[in-house]
Amino acid sequence: MDQPAETTRSISFQENFEDLVAVSLLLSQKMYRKQKIRHALYAAYVLVFGLLVAGTWWRKGYHEPAGVVAGMALIYAGFIGYFLLRFNYFAKRKMHAHLAQFKNIGLAVPSTITLHEGYLETNSALASGRLTWDIIEAIRREGGYLIFQVGPLGHFVPDRAFETTQDADAFTEHALRLIEAARARTPDLRESPHWGD
Repeated sequence: MDQPAETTRSISFQENFEDLVAVSLLLSQKMYRKQKIRHALYAAYVLVFGLLVAGTWWRKGYHEPAGVVAGMALIYAGFIGYFLLRFNYFAKRKMHAHLAQFKNIGLAVPSTITLHEGYLETNSALASGRLTWDIIEAIRREGGYLIFQVGPLGHFVPDRAFETTQDADAFTEHALRLIEAARARTPDLRESPHWGD
């Protein structure tokens, strides 16, 4: 007789402070990406505008001020470029300082995440909870973590919790199958005549 397919899987792990910092940065990366793009556009605007002004002055014979303007534009663009390259470092330091203000008592006990057919369950000695798959916006593997994202927040499992990469892949694939099945069963509420009321 065929055995029924396994629908429940669990993984236990001990999170640490660096996990909180890393996952918080990953969850907020869209905001940081927008800031990086904005700074890059500022640098490009200053560089192009400065070189255009310097070129105009050079053609009119104002060689010395043209050189000064061009040099300042290059220095500014170079500074912003360096800042963008170091942006993740500064963002990590800022997030580290922010999270260090809290007690983070959850780091004192191990956590367990269990995948059920209808929901994701989280358990520790301090708290427990359930999230239906409909609430979870995305499941992704990134930066050494499996992340279950809910808006700007989320739950995570570090890759080190799994014995092998194959185990991590299997757990992730199972979660994706469960969320896809749940979404297929859930009607699209946007089709409701009361949507947006």
